[in-house]
Order: sequence, then structure tokens, then C-alpha cells
Amino acid sequence: MVRFPERLLTYDTYNSHVLCICRQLKNEMVVGVFNFSDEPQTAWIDMGEMPFQDLLGKGECVLRNIILPGNGYGWYYKTWEE
Repeated sequence: MVRFPERLLTYDTYNSHVLCICRQLKNEMVVGVFNFSDEPQTAWIDMGEMPFQDLLGKGECVLRNIILPGNGYGWYYKTWEE
């Protein structure tokens, strides 16, 4: 078995239609949020005030209560000083 120093975990969205995964390595984090419903859904998450870069080109945002379109998704990235 190969062991990696990074962590992969899920973050509770309090919505059974939405999955949030996070991968962290040292001072970097990538977050994916996925809506598996045909209807718009809210990911009831709160990852603090530090802004994330929206990797789909929508600028910076705070990851708090994200509204996703039906079958929509988002990818986000942040880095910080250790």
C-alpha cells in the first residue's frame, strides 16, 4: 500500500443531494462540490472567511452556503501561510 501525506475527506453539506470533498496537502486545499439532483440545491457548508479561488473562472469567493444548479458542480482552491 502506498501512503500519501495529503488528506482526502468529505465535508458535511446537510443535504443528501450534495457531496463535498476536500483534499489538503500542507498549506493548500482543493474543494469539489457536486449536486446529484436535477433541481438546484444548497450545500450548507461554512469554510470560514478566507476566500477560495473558483477554478471554473468565477473569481474569488467564500465557501458558505453554496447554491448549485441542477447537476451542477464547483471546484475551489486556497493556499495560506503556515
